[in-house]
Amino acid sequence: GTTDIFTSALSSFSSEWNATVGSGSRVNWPANATQAQFRGLVGGYIVGLPNSIGYTSHSNAIESGSRMAALINRAGNTIEPSADAVWFAMADFSSQFNSRNAASLVDTYAQYGWPMASYSYIVIRMTSAHNCVVYSRLAKYL
Repeated sequence: GTTDIFTSALSSFSSEWNATVGSGSRVNWPANATQAQFRGLVGGYIVGLPNSIGYTSHSNAIESGSRMAALINRAGNTIEPSADAVWFAMADFSSQFNSRNAASLVDTYAQYGWPMASYSYIVIRMTSAHNCVVYSRLAKYL
């Protein structure tokens, strides 16, 4: 999830972070870190805490009105989080996707790639499409 992506990115950016906090879904957070699990509400929680730094999905940050940080990627460019920046990261790692269509998109070399990228995908069984109304709504959503 987001903790794994966030800590993996920070571990690739900093050997000190990797040695002290680590990466993955369970890490050695500093003693003064506030840990909260809100499943989709993190952005709103962060907005309500003055002078705080947190992490959440791009969509949750937009929905909650969170300010988002720009990051300097491996190419040395300052990148704002966006769908296009994730696409550039995905393109950079396209040869690394495995048989399960999974790959790490952290710390891309792409000139315009977001260095903390991730993705989600949906598998839809097209052979069992019995309800055309439901599937047409799903297609509009996607």
